[in-house]
Amino acid sequence: MALDRYPRDPSSPSRPAATDPPRRPSLADGWDRVPLQRSKPQAKDLTESQERDGSRIAPIVGVTHTQDEGWASSPVPIDSDRLGPRVRAASETLASPTTPATGVSRVPSWHRGGFVGAILMSIVGYAGFVAAYGVNVVYWDDWSWSQTLRRGTTTLVTLWLQHNEDRVFFPNIAAWVLVFTTHFNSFAFFWVSALCMCATLAVVIWALRSEVGRSPLLWLPVPFLVLTLAQWQTTLSAFEIAWAMDILFVAGTLALLSRPRPTGRRIAGAGALGILASYSLLQGLTVWPIGLLMLLARGQSKKWAIWWTAIGLVVTGCFFVDFDFALAGAVPLHQLLTQWQEVVEGVLIAQGSVVPTITSGVTWMSGTAIAEVIGGVLFAGAAVVVAAWLREHRPSGPKAFCIGLIGVSIVFDLLLAGRIAGAGGVLSGTGSRYDTFAWPLLVGLYGYAVIWARDARRKEPLVRAGQVLVSLIAVAAIAVGTVVGIAQGQDAKSVRLASADVLANWSTAPADIAAAYLLPPAASSPAVYAQWRTAAEFLQQRHLSVFANPAQVKGLQELGIVPEGVPTRLLAIPSVIRAQVDATPTSRLAWRVLSAAYFENPAIEKVYGQTRSGVASILDWAVLSADGVTQQEILFYAWYPPANDALFFQPYVPLYRQWELATAAG
Repeated sequence: MALDRYPRDPSSPSRPAATDPPRRPSLADGWDRVPLQRSKPQAKDLTESQERDGSRIAPIVGVTHTQDEGWASSPVPIDSDRLGPRVRAASETLASPTTPATGVSRVPSWHRGGFVGAILMSIVGYAGFVAAYGVNVVYWDDWSWSQTLRRGTTTLVTLWLQHNEDRVFFPNIAAWVLVFTTHFNSFAFFWVSALCMCATLAVVIWALRSEVGRSPLLWLPVPFLVLTLAQWQTTLSAFEIAWAMDILFVAGTLALLSRPRPTGRRIAGAGALGILASYSLLQGLTVWPIGLLMLLARGQSKKWAIWWTAIGLVVTGCFFVDFDFALAGAVPLHQLLTQWQEVVEGVLIAQGSVVPTITSGVTWMSGTAIAEVIGGVLFAGAAVVVAAWLREHRPSGPKAFCIGLIGVSIVFDLLLAGRIAGAGGVLSGTGSRYDTFAWPLLVGLYGYAVIWARDARRKEPLVRAGQVLVSLIAVAAIAVGTVVGIAQGQDAKSVRLASADVLANWSTAPADIAAAYLLPPAASSPAVYAQWRTAAEFLQQRHLSVFANPAQVKGLQELGIVPEGVPTRLLAIPSVIRAQVDATPTSRLAWRVLSAAYFENPAIEKVYGQTRSGVASILDWAVLSADGVTQQEILFYAWYPPANDALFFQPYVPLYRQWELATAAG
């Protein structure tokens, strides 16, 4: 139905005067009194001005106007096909069942309170996790910092040095600041990492704020997905501060680029964050191709896309200057193509591990099948969402931000292909720290599904079914991730307590034990073991890490190196060997090791009682265990602690044999 193109007769508010000649309405008549559908350029100008001042405009598509507003007495819808694409986009974005034509939201306050409560609950839970399971000790990759510090050669060159496949330049700078200001206290790294993750959550919410404000309860899973405990390695390892920093920089870049009508200042800020991300981890380079995709969204200026491409090429080129691909574990292209089935399976498992079923400890879900299915569903959903975004002419704003999150995870999964085709195998992408770059896809997919399914014009059953399926995966990721994270946190604390014990007694620590609890490569390289001893001595001389607490070090040195690194009650000593056990510090330590292994093993404790014959059997068990250790087992325990008790028994096998014979004879 066409709009009436005649002005109103003052005597007849609903119809034009029959005697007046038709005339073209002018701007002097005022928009509120001219029932003329706005032309496309005028509507575009109005929308841009409202975008600049941040005001919300009322929905245009499908809005009717009554006689009181100066229109015809019968409702007349505006033809959306005659509007410009920008006005249509604004109409679709702002139209909501909970938002009337005035643009004033009627979201109940308790909805907002519930979302704020979810944010606080996730932050408190994350902080409590750090406080409960963190241990102050230099562990694994942390030793690269201590060795450089010992040599006193901290320069821009050493900060720029390649670490595996990464350039950790900015995390190295943060590390030096924390090392010198906190005496290398691991908790300082944990809290900075937690702060970065909380800041990442704030960035995600800020980028989605217009959608979150309209229906807060639909976004309740997001805080728990961002601060998932499944990424416990990022949370409880000092060196993994690089992962927390990098995801913050990546999210910040995407948030700035997703906003409509970019400015030079905003592009400069995004570029700075992109550089920080690129020189924190390899996956930080994903901001350049994904950022370009977002700058090609509707309404974005193409000149900024050209600038972004140029900056990205320069930054990426600098990253690969003097890059050692062998150190990065790169594999030839023909190997990737030959093992394409294994690569595809590994990529699906890596993304599906956003629900950490493989490490759940539950038999029926510990295989790879469930992870593959979840990964396949998420990738399929990502393809559907990207296609929908393209079909909608690439809108900017929250939808573009969701697309950016999805893209970052997909590129990260593809970067794992070399590791999967190499020595790592299909399970290479199941490490806990990888979850830090797996949850963006789930958050982006969930967010886009919420926006899409809530649209009043899209009530298709398939859209609703997709939203339900993604929501179920999100709930599973939160539930399983929390349970697995707590269980892994407990195991990590047990291992790190033993690590602190080994470090405090570094001078007597054998290579096998040092490798299992402090530096895995020491198990297979005498040179690495020698370097570790030198670095440990340096920490002691400078009172760094555990050595910053003299009382703790004294207690650990009196305890000696024992399983789990904590004092425990002692086995009853048969009278026939009491004098031998108390003879020397070494013999007393041997008995403490045997006691710790006995009381931490319920099966042995149940079978063998603390009688003379029972103690003889326990000593025989210790000897047989130590003699049966193979080099392959030693290497396995070095990379997958905790170590078997047999490694702790090995230095004391002669004493155990002597005591066994004396006990049996007595």
